[in-house]
Amino acid sequence: MRLFFLFNYLLIIALPQFGFAQKVCVDNNKAQDLYLGFDNPINILIDSVDCKKYIVEIDNGKIIKVSEDTTNLCFNYIIRPEKVGNLQLKISIKTKDSIKTLYNRNFRVKRHEIKAMVSTFYESTINAEKFKASQGLIAIMQNCDCDIKIKVEKFSIIVLRGNYLVMRYENKGARFLPIVEQKLQSIKPNDLVIFSDIYVRMPDNRKFRIEPIEYIID
Repeated sequence: MRLFFLFNYLLIIALPQFGFAQKVCVDNNKAQDLYLGFDNPINILIDSVDCKKYIVEIDNGKIIKVSEDTTNLCFNYIIRPEKVGNLQLKISIKTKDSIKTLYNRNFRVKRHEIKAMVSTFYESTINAEKFKASQGLIAIMQNCDCDIKIKVEKFSIIVLRGNYLVMRYENKGARFLPIVEQKLQSIKPNDLVIFSDIYVRMPDNRKFRIEPIEYIID
């Protein structure tokens, strides 16, 4: 019998010998990482076995079956890790007298770096008029070639003019509140704008606080 894993679009091939004396060949070391806050997809294809006898489990978070194709013996799962660190995926099979482990694989659970910014302004210096025309904060994944929607839940905004505090507000949501938008119209060159206590909600509904950001008004 053969087991095939497709994890995050990367192919992992396991070739157990007949019975329970296992010889496993795993290809593609890049498929070692899972990410906190995301639904990590994994597809398991089972050939020439009774699929109902298989048990798929992990020791960090939840693994959820989302669909299956009994014709092609294909099972589609998502993995939702609970914490950064290690995660073990184990596949077992029920026998008449016991449960035999067929396959183990360890993964690293990481957290992608998430960066907030005003509109799409990457630089730390920003033109005053462009800043006044902006509508709020967005959050993006750093070094990730993926289309992941991250929701900004709330943040604090502080404007300093030298040692003088011009404004400080707590903003709920990604878009500037009307009072914040109004106050930002008074910013001047050399003002320092600080966004802190930025909370974002991930696709799996977890909420994280991310690093603050600063802009100097040009």
